[in-house]
Amino acid sequence: MSRERSSERPGQIAQDLYLARGARDAAHRCDVNLQLGNFDLGAAILETLRLIPGESLVDVGCGSGTLLQRFSERVAPDGEARGFDISSEAIESARLLGVRADVADAVNLPIDDSQLDALTCIFAIYYHDDLAAVLAEFARVVKVGGRLVVAGPALDTNRELYEFHKRATGANPSDADKIALGFVAERVRDGLARAGFEELDTATHTNRVVFPAPSDFLDYWKATSLFARTPGASLEEGRRVLRERSGAVTLTKRVTLLS
Repeated sequence: MSRERSSERPGQIAQDLYLARGARDAAHRCDVNLQLGNFDLGAAILETLRLIPGESLVDVGCGSGTLLQRFSERVAPDGEARGFDISSEAIESARLLGVRADVADAVNLPIDDSQLDALTCIFAIYYHDDLAAVLAEFARVVKVGGRLVVAGPALDTNRELYEFHKRATGANPSDADKIALGFVAERVRDGLARAGFEELDTATHTNRVVFPAPSDFLDYWKATSLFARTPGASLEEGRRVLRERSGAVTLTKRVTLLS
C-alpha cells in the first residue's frame, strides 16, 4: 500500500485505503466503538428510522455487517435489510452473520426505482469523489416518504487520538481523516437538499470510548488511517508515549447523524 499523499481525488484516497487494508481494520474500529463506547450508534439509527417489521432497507457501505444485522432483526420476519459494500472481504464477513450482502458501488445500486422504505450509509459516504451521483442514486431507490440516515465523524472528533498521534509521530491528522471530518454536516446535508430530500435533521452525539489497557488503544491506533498514512508511524513509539501515563485511555468520538 502506498503512503504517498494526493489531493487530486480526495474520495479516492479513502476508498483506496479501505480496499488496501480490507475490512479487517474498519471492522475492528467499528467493533471497538460499539463495544467500548457509551453511545449506542445502532440504537440511535433505529430510533431515527422507526423501522417496523415488513419494511425494506439497504445499508450502503455495510462493512462487516454488525449494524446491518440489527436492522435485519428489526424488519423481520417479512421485511428485508440488504447490505452493499465495495470490499469483497467485508461482504464475506457480513454473510457470516447471516445477513444478505453483496458487492456493489454506491453510484450503481442493484435496486429498482422507489423500492426502499429506508437507506443508511454509515461512515462510508466520503469514499466517493462524485457525491452528487451517490445522493442521486439514493434518491432514485428510496420511496417517496422513505427515510434516510447518513453518519460520519464530526469536525471536533478524536481530539485525544490526534494529540497522541502528534506526540508519537510529529504528524497532524492524515489526508484521509481530513476528508471525512465534518463531511456529513457540511457537504452531505446540502447535497441531499439538492437531490430532493426534505425535512433534513442533523444531530451530533458524543461517544466516549474507554480502552481498558494501553495495548487496546495501540491496536486501535494501528487500525486507523492515521497510522497507515503517516510514514514512520510505529507501535514502539506509541508505547513510549503511553508510558508517561497510567490507567485507562479515553477517546472522545463525535458522530454526526443526518436524517
